[in-house]
Amino acid sequence: MDTIKRNLALKNLEEILDKEQELQSLGGQATAAAHSLNTPLSTISVVASELKKEIGNDKKFSKDIDLLISQTARCSEILKKISN
Repeated sequence: MDTIKRNLALKNLEEILDKEQELQSLGGQATAAAHSLNTPLSTISVVASELKKEIGNDKKFSKDIDLLISQTARCSEILKKISN
């Protein structure tokens, strides 16, 4: 009976370790993706800020540019959370 319990415990432990390795792998992939996305996101943010300076308060475009700026900031925060 002890052998059966040990084998079952070993099987459960192996499953837990497999899941842990899978989570670590996914975490590494998420960090790599966040790092890769950071550069284009920064470019979008810089371009949107420059457009805001050039266009100023033109109502036709200012709301869209403000939306771009706020959403790039939001994405940046999400990427920081993923990286951690």
